[in-house]
Amino acid sequence: MSLKDFLEAHRPMGGRVNLMTTEVASLLGRPAGRINTPDVVPKGWGAEYIYANGEYCMKILYFAANARVRHTSMHFHIQKHETLLVLEGELVLKYIVDKEVETTVLHAGTAWTVPPGHPHRLQSLDPSTPLIIMETSTHDDQADSIRID
Repeated sequence: MSLKDFLEAHRPMGGRVNLMTTEVASLLGRPAGRINTPDVVPKGWGAEYIYANGEYCMKILYFAANARVRHTSMHFHIQKHETLLVLEGELVLKYIVDKEVETTVLHAGTAWTVPPGHPHRLQSLDPSTPLIIMETSTHDDQADSIRID
């Protein structure tokens, strides 16, 4: 049975498809979804919770309140292309353009895309409150991170 035939057979009167994710995954020859337990990487500013890092990467960056380190290093990636979404708190994003450091403050619900080769540093605006960021990107490889300071 083709995927189209399968979908038609599972379409109820209301027009919506009624099927299980595992059935569709099986028809597409792919594994069904699963619950991901993150790999936790402690940092001086808090921790990275890495949920996926294959073709793409998804992680939560948690900047702890009153952490001994308040920011990431200024760094860039040769290949990695990332988008940062502030979930909680306020992010001070420092980045370099034409040899000058620029600063932008991002609030909860705001996202910023960092292309490859773009130096940047992440910092909590208020060190007494936590900052939580969702990062989605292409594959994350430590060898691809070039630290400037």
